[in-house]
Amino acid sequence: MAPVTMASAADVDKYWEDLQASAAREQAAEDEGSISQVLKTWVVITGLQSEAGKKLNGRLGKLAKDTPNEDGRLPVIVEGHGGGGAGKLLKESNIRRLTRDDLCQTYLLPDHKIQFWPKMHSMFKSRGNSPALAMCGCPIVVKRLDDGSSMDNQWAT
Repeated sequence: MAPVTMASAADVDKYWEDLQASAAREQAAEDEGSISQVLKTWVVITGLQSEAGKKLNGRLGKLAKDTPNEDGRLPVIVEGHGGGGAGKLLKESNIRRLTRDDLCQTYLLPDHKIQFWPKMHSMFKSRGNSPALAMCGCPIVVKRLDDGSSMDNQWAT
């Protein structure tokens, strides 16, 4: 029978550090993919001149397709705007793509996944229960941390 050797405390510590680093790298890669996808799809509408269009300026929208039609317009579904369907057809010059600073990191409980959403999304606008959570009947309250800490631009439950 081969002799049993015990790992040293340093070996065990090294094992756990390597395991945590590997998990962190996997999560960072997954986060990067999620961020990239969000940045490709969410936009802010800007520069519309008509009376109806001016009401949409500054609103959040989601690209229904990332390729323009034959007139060079992109279909944008305006968040919170009734009608849905194909959305509004807008010129590239009338949308502003989001940046990383426009995103909020969230945590999806059932799947234990980190997700990124635009900070302007309506689910973050209410003072009490989030509209998304209210639809689920979940009594969690989403609040902004306004304590001046390093997390003062994050959302918490």
